[in-house]
This record gives sequence, structure tokens and C-alpha cells, in this order.
Amino acid sequence: MSRQRKRVLAPAGTLIYIRANAPHHLMATPEEDVKRRRRMFKHALFSLVALATVAASPLAHAQTYPSKPIRFLVGFPPSGTNDIVARLVAQKVSELI
Repeated sequence: MSRQRKRVLAPAGTLIYIRANAPHHLMATPEEDVKRRRRMFKHALFSLVALATVAASPLAHAQTYPSKPIRFLVGFPPSGTNDIVARLVAQKVSELI
């Protein structure tokens, strides 16, 4: 299909371009063509990124968690309310894991 266009003066006095032998609904100005091409490029780029993400997902396999002991750092002195709460939370978390 050729990309030839012919210039046509629209009734409102604006200049539009019509693709040679194209149906009426395919009329587009050069600005609309640029917008369409940008939109198509964005969709292609998004699809490529999505495909790369899906292709790379088997590489991100899950590791055994936790592989090291979990340490709670409480910035308050021992036997205070915050220390007691942190010890209780640590005990419950160790039971769940």
C-alpha cells in the first residue's frame, strides 16, 4: 500500500490530507498521524515491558524466609512497656513462622 496523500481543502478552510484511495473514515491530518504513531509506540513499548516482566518472573524464585534470625531493635531501656510489648510480639511472630 502506498503512502501517497493528496491535499484537500476542507469546507472550514483547514487543510487536510487524505490517503490516496482510502475510505472517508481513514482521513487523518499529519498531527493525527503523529499522535496515532506515538500511541502505537507506547502500546508496543508497554507490551514489550510486560512480556519481559513475564519472561523474567521464573528467574525470581522464592527463597526460604527467614534464612537468618529476625532481630527486634527496641530503642528503650529493658523492662519498660515498649520492651515488654516487643518481647511479646517477637514470641508470637516466632510461633507463626
